[in-house]
Amino acid sequence: MDNFDYQYLARQNSDNIRLQEAYSKRNDPWYFINMLPTTLQLYLKRNDKMNFLTEMKPNQTLKLQHDLFRTYDKIYTYYKLRNGKLISFLPSYRIVLSSKTVKFGATTYSLGEGRGGGSQNGFYDIKGIWINNKLPFPIDMYYKGNLVVQFYGNRGLDYMAGGASEIYFDNGGDGLKYLDTLEFRYAMPDNSTFLFKVILDDMYCRKISVGDVSSETRGPFPDNSVYRLQEPNYTGVTYFSPIGGGQSMMTNPNSPFYA
Repeated sequence: MDNFDYQYLARQNSDNIRLQEAYSKRNDPWYFINMLPTTLQLYLKRNDKMNFLTEMKPNQTLKLQHDLFRTYDKIYTYYKLRNGKLISFLPSYRIVLSSKTVKFGATTYSLGEGRGGGSQNGFYDIKGIWINNKLPFPIDMYYKGNLVVQFYGNRGLDYMAGGASEIYFDNGGDGLKYLDTLEFRYAMPDNSTFLFKVILDDMYCRKISVGDVSSETRGPFPDNSVYRLQEPNYTGVTYFSPIGGGQSMMTNPNSPFYA
């Protein structure tokens, strides 16, 4: 049986989709959305030079010109203290030309065996979730109206290194239910501002990161490992029949193609 290089096909298809997406959006404006009740200072790094880009007010959406950024540009986000000093606030973000909406301070999900390796339990839908605070400020998490977790500010350390900005929450062993809601707030003496609520809308959610930088895409990019609900992992794939010797039309364009 011929060995077909599906991983190569996935990479080729993924690259093609990204190129087509970037080309279709070449004249679209950029949208930067501040998801936080905090003023952010954005800096652009290009060719190893860092320059001030713009300031984003709390929960502001900025519309920027369509050709402002290039591939490999990086955006760095800072917070200005009362003494004027800047501190790093959010993870850096590398510009993706096919994704022209960028959210600062977003909540992102990582999927996996959230139900605990297939364990059977009628009392919960999700056994537990890892939650990571990526903000430099401490935050509180509320579940069903009750304060259940207090996170330290992120210092670049995970729980294995003694960092208290990442925890495993299993509701005291009772687990969580599908569509349960988690609420996050700042946890500073002079600031307990509401940040956002997160709805657990996937029972295979394994990890939640608070305070990330993410971009929206139009439809899923193909991949080998990401779980998807009612969607194929590969979209728009052209299948090339094997031609022998572990090759196909994709891996050997000079060979005859058999439909």
